[in-house]
Amino acid sequence: MERITRHLKRHGVAVHADQTLRGSNTITEVLLSRASDLSVDLIVAGAYHHSPLREALTGALIASCTLVIIPNLTRGARPYGLIENVVTHQDHRRTGLGRAVLSAALESAWNANCYKVMLATGSRREESLRFYEGAGFERGTKAFFQTRRL
Repeated sequence: MERITRHLKRHGVAVHADQTLRGSNTITEVLLSRASDLSVDLIVAGAYHHSPLREALTGALIASCTLVIIPNLTRGARPYGLIENVVTHQDHRRTGLGRAVLSAALESAWNANCYKVMLATGSRREESLRFYEGAGFERGTKAFFQTRRL
């Protein structure tokens, strides 16, 4: 959260960082309620493991990714992370938000003692693949297979 806060402040955004537990409310209800309570235009929200890690909202999703921490029996029983669904709204690309989202995801994975973090993407766009490499991921180090329920 600190990295995203610093990034937004560098770009002149007045930032108030807050963590809220949702209880029995849906995430949407909590976000809308907090936005109303604070009279804010932008919410940067965070969750861990099976939920979107960081989301920046201004009435629509701006940047998001999902980090899953997976228990493991090898490597001294250290977990590993899997990042998917890295998305930055096209109007907000090249602003550093996508990199901030990935950086926060990696920080969370390392804090969870993951021995590695893998990133899965369906993109074949060279620009996207270079973006992931620039964020520290290596291309072509593992073979990846998937199946889907029809």
